[in-house]
Amino acid sequence: VVEYHDEIQRLGLDIPRLMGEWLGEEIEVPAPALDILRPNVLLSRRYQNIRTGQSVSLVLTQVRDAFSLSHHHPPVCYRYAGWTLDQNTPADWSCEGVAIPVNQYEFRRENFDGEMRQVVVNFLAVPDQYTREMQQIVKNSYDPVRNLYGACQVQLIFDSRTSLQEREVIFADLVSGLMPVLREVVEGAKND
Repeated sequence: VVEYHDEIQRLGLDIPRLMGEWLGEEIEVPAPALDILRPNVLLSRRYQNIRTGQSVSLVLTQVRDAFSLSHHHPPVCYRYAGWTLDQNTPADWSCEGVAIPVNQYEFRRENFDGEMRQVVVNFLAVPDQYTREMQQIVKNSYDPVRNLYGACQVQLIFDSRTSLQEREVIFADLVSGLMPVLREVVEGAKND
C-alpha cells in the first residue's frame, strides 16, 4: 500500500501547469481543509485559457485514508463557506475514452456586490472505479483493507455563466492532465 500511495504522490508532482490552452497558477487551500484531509496529493490551481481569458479552478485531493475524505463533500463544505446549494445535476462525462460519472452542483452566495453563482463539477476515484457517490467513500472507509487505499476527489469550479457544453469540453481538457494520477488510483491497487 505504501508503494501505491508513493506512486500517486510522484505522479501528482508531474501534473502539468500547461494543459493545451490552459495555464495554471497555484491557489491557496484553507488551513482547516488541510487539517481535516491530511492529503497525500493536493493540487489547487486556477487555470486560465491563454486564448480566451476564461478561467476555472481545479482541485485534486488524494488521501491515504478514505475516512478523511468522507466528510469533504461540496454540499457540506460549500455550505459551511456560506454558499447555498440550488441544484445538483448528475451527468456521465468522459475523458480519454474513460466514462466518469460527475455531479454538477450549482451554488449561490450573497455578498456586498450582489449574488455570486458557481458550478462545481465533482467526482471521486477509488480502487476499481470512478464514482459521483460519496456513499462509496464512506463504504470504503469502513472496510479495513479498502480504507488503506484511500480515495481521490476532483473538483472543477466554474463561473455559472459557463455553458454546459463549455464545461464538458473544459472538463475533458483539464482532466486529461490528471489521468496518470486517476488511472493509478483506480487501477494501481491491482498491482499492489
